[in-house]
Amino acid sequence: MFLRSVSVAVVLVAHNGFRFDAPVLTRELILFNMWAEFKSVVFGFADTLSLFKEKLPERVTNKESFKQEVLADDLLPVVTLVAIDAHNALSDVQVLHKVGLLENDTVESTKPVNFVMILDRQKKRSKQAEITLLPLKQHALSSAMVTKLAKADLNLSVHVKGIFSRWWFGSAEATTC
Repeated sequence: MFLRSVSVAVVLVAHNGFRFDAPVLTRELILFNMWAEFKSVVFGFADTLSLFKEKLPERVTNKESFKQEVLADDLLPVVTLVAIDAHNALSDVQVLHKVGLLENDTVESTKPVNFVMILDRQKKRSKQAEITLLPLKQHALSSAMVTKLAKADLNLSVHVKGIFSRWWFGSAEATTC
């Protein structure tokens, strides 16, 4: 593994890395029984998308794109745009550096490698919970509310049925959960 040749703690950096690159890489490493070795060399992951959203809150407010190519077009002088090759690793690093993401920003936002596995598990649980909430989506709740309930790990079969039945039937236990 190339990363073993690096003598410092390795942090892998990717744009939208927490949602795409890191989970895909993690699943593949586990599949090929390389996860333990990887963890011994790589400290964590950093996501430049999260960093840009933190550093450029006005783009969030104005619902502007955070695609790496768009950020480069918007934030870099025209002269520097000539050699940009989006999604080429070296070009990506050069663009990120030119638009002002500094090494200490990346270090501060680094999450340990196990963080990705935790996010992946939470995402799976949310999807499962959302499936159980579909009847409420069809009759009582908005899609946004169903998504929020699912992300809070509430599901119809365990939590919501008990709450709604107490509320609907007006029992004395309705105020206790």
